[in-house]
Amino acid sequence: MNFKQTLSDGEVETLLTPHLRLFLSVDVVGSTAFKHSKQTEEGTKPWLQFIHGFYTGFPEMLARNVGKVQNQNALESQLAQPYLWKALGDELIFSVLLRHPLHVRLYLKAFRLSLVEAIGHWA
Repeated sequence: MNFKQTLSDGEVETLLTPHLRLFLSVDVVGSTAFKHSKQTEEGTKPWLQFIHGFYTGFPEMLARNVGKVQNQNALESQLAQPYLWKALGDELIFSVLLRHPLHVRLYLKAFRLSLVEAIGHWA
């Protein structure tokens, strides 16, 4: 890895500026049992299609629902889109830098809408 040896005054100031960040986590309950129950005798793994759909579909649902919540609320500035911060097995962890503490409610609403949509889609 290449680490910077020196930082400019502006970079130091940016690093030292406090920020409020929200983390949102979703995972597949019972994924190990699901994985083993979906293995066929031929050795194919149809659960891979499900996991791939989850990894690609849930972030799309979340982005769409953040947009929906944005449109439903008269905000002076746009909500930043949460990004996939880390994937741990069947868990997806999203992060977003909060521009205003009151935005937490809006992100949680969008996340809940995404969970309901995901359950309806994959359950």
